[in-house]
Amino acid sequence: MKVTVDPDRCQGHARCWEICPEVFSLDEVGHSVVTSGDVPSALEAEVTKAAANCPERAITVSLAQPEPPLPAPSPPPGTSAVAL
Repeated sequence: MKVTVDPDRCQGHARCWEICPEVFSLDEVGHSVVTSGDVPSALEAEVTKAAANCPERAITVSLAQPEPPLPAPSPPPGTSAVAL
């Protein structure tokens, strides 16, 4: 899971920080900033709750995209690709 805060929308209510201070911090004027964009799985529920409680809807939560699988290696030249 990844999380971001839109600095143009955040008004500094600090609800996200109150709910999940492990992921959200406050800047010098009290607006939210994300301390780590990659959310540990143990904090996903709290981050989701923080996003839902943002009155300005400044928090975006997205699921991390899994890495695509690597293609199967090609057989060396002169060998058969038939499985036995």
